[in-house]
Amino acid sequence: MKNTKTTPTQKLDITLIFDRDHATNSATPNKIAKIKELLNNSAPLYENYILFNGGTSVNIIGATGSRFVIYCFADQLNDIKRKVLTICKGLQVYTSTNADLPTLYDFTTI
Repeated sequence: MKNTKTTPTQKLDITLIFDRDHATNSATPNKIAKIKELLNNSAPLYENYILFNGGTSVNIIGATGSRFVIYCFADQLNDIKRKVLTICKGLQVYTSTNADLPTLYDFTTI
């Protein structure tokens, strides 16, 4: 794909991890819906996946994830990331940009 003025140049991955057995209350689905609404209005392109998560760094038994892959322009990246993470407060969230490995987000920084 040739880079043009309309081709996004940045990739932001945000994965929310939550307990699927206790996600029947509206808090987690509402957060995912708010993120989708935000991205529909601000990101040129995004993808959303439902995941089953596990591993030694996941401290939730029966973890499920919602992964957002967001394609945007360099001048949008930090603003979109900040807005999405504000919505995600209270969840276990991993973030990465472009080809970086995902890291657990520290919410004390926003």
